Amino acid sequence: MDYELASPGVLCSLSTEELLTKIQEWGLDVTEAEAQRFRDNEVDGDTVDCGLTETMVAYLFQGSFKKQVKFNQFVSRMKESSVTLTLQTVSPEDWQPSTSSTSIRYPTNSEYVQAVKTLVMKYPFLKDREGNGYSTVRRCKEKFGSTRRGQPNKCQRTSQRNVCQERIYYQCQYQKMQPDTMVVSNRMQQTFAWRQKEIADGMPVEDVLKKYPFLGMPTGLCNELGWIQPTTGNVSQRFREGLSCVAAKVIDLTRGKTPLYQLYLDAREEALTDDLPDLDTRAALLFLPYVFKEKLDLFVILGEVHPKTPYPTVQLLHEDWKPVFSRSAPNIVKLDGSEVCRTSCIFEGIISSFCLYFVFNLAYPKHLKNTLIFLQKYIVKIDEGEDRPLPITVTRQINLLY
Repeated sequence: MDYELASPGVLCSLSTEELLTKIQEWGLDVTEAEAQRFRDNEVDGDTVDCGLTETMVAYLFQGSFKKQVKFNQFVSRMKESSVTLTLQTVSPEDWQPSTSSTSIRYPTNSEYVQAVKTLVMKYPFLKDREGNGYSTVRRCKEKFGSTRRGQPNKCQRTSQRNVCQERIYYQCQYQKMQPDTMVVSNRMQQTFAWRQKEIADGMPVEDVLKKYPFLGMPTGLCNELGWIQPTTGNVSQRFREGLSCVAAKVIDLTRGKTPLYQLYLDAREEALTDDLPDLDTRAALLFLPYVFKEKLDLFVILGEVHPKTPYPTVQLLHEDWKPVFSRSAPNIVKLDGSEVCRTSCIFEGIISSFCLYFVFNLAYPKHLKNTLIFLQKYIVKIDEGEDRPLPITVTRQINLLY
């Protein structure tokens, strides 16, 4: 008897570059910018075979309905290619295992999937009652063996495809004037474990921000810290509440000990009464390094000066310090020479900078260690279960603050 099955592995086996070549050979002109989007998001034949949404295709071929339609036609044509599988009756004598030395070629994962899909379409009663309907593939692999040696297993391949599709979604949403932040947050949480693994494996900062552009926003960094340390809750609120308790003491301890103190007094005289609590909170955040005998200029810098350290740094766009105490103090948060995000006030900038230590699993630098330990344990209240006692400098100053 003959069965017509979709050609296995033709599309799935294509790398990104091979896929681009096939598309161009088919007659679809791909620009270098469009090709780069394929590469940046790891869109290969396996990803396309899994299924790209309309939004993803629109992102790959921005501004051209014609190319989007032709690409979808290309994918359909590739999937329509078919071969005929002939099944022959085998006598019981032929069931015995062969002693021939001829090597056995086991079907690949793609071949299993294509075969099972075709059988399910022809005989719907074979479809699994739960899931995507193709977990039968797993049972086939358990019976007949795994796929080719060295190939990722099904779970890994599925995770990779899902993460790739999520990345394209982030890129599309990021380019919108008003992205759906709730949906983005949910999707970022779904890919959190994979993203943290990529960072732990040494992915450069620029590449991480390119693949996950919402980490280049203060809210994205705060959400990421919240998933790393679930007990933190609202990070921004923790900062505001924790600093309000010690702001007066911090300002008092730094009286006359920093050139910024007089600028703070001037800003306070010009501020409205309702703005004073927030102004004091911002001042306390800036003065903390002085309390712990550390340098602020290695944490917050002015103008277009290149940061002296690869650690998280807040770069103010003003050429003087006075505006830093106001509500509006535009700044750039940098890490390892790369721009991570831009914020509108020093409060958001320092919080984003603090989050980066956890997001990228960075150790505190010596020049700011005491200040960051205080922020972690007493302001944000993150306890990593360490039994080591706090430095004497930190303990002494904490006794003065509380």
